[in-house]
Amino acid sequence: MIEVTLNYIDFKNQLIEKYGEFYAKQTEIFFERSIFEAKKNFIESALIDAKYALNLSYLSNEEYSKIFIIGFISQMYCDQGKIKKAKKYYQLGMRLIENKPELFQTELILFEKLKELIDSESWKENLDEE
Repeated sequence: MIEVTLNYIDFKNQLIEKYGEFYAKQTEIFFERSIFEAKKNFIESALIDAKYALNLSYLSNEEYSKIFIIGFISQMYCDQGKIKKAKKYYQLGMRLIENKPELFQTELILFEKLKELIDSESWKENLDEE
C-alpha cells in the first residue's frame, strides 16, 4: 500500500515503484496517439495528448520517453510559429539532458538541430500569442 501522508518526493517514489510500469505504458499510448493526431494535422489535440503523456511520464519508471515527448512538443510549437513555447520545451529538454548526459548523448545531437530550427524561426517570436 502507498502511504498517502508522505512528503511529495517519497509519495511519488512509492507511486513509481508500485505503478511505474503501468504509467510507462500509458505514456507510450498517449504519445503514439499524439503522433497519429499530428500526422492527421490535428495539432491542438496532438499537443494536448503529448502534454498529458509528458505528465504521465513523470510517474513512469522509465526516464527515456520524456526527452522524445519534450522534443516533439517543442518541434510542434516551432512548426506553428510559437517560438517562445518551443524554446521553453527545448530548455526543459536540455535540463534533462544536462542532468544525465551519459543517457542522452544521441538526443543531444537532435536537440542541437532543434535549437538551430528554433533559432532560424526566432523572428516569429514576437508574433506568439500567450
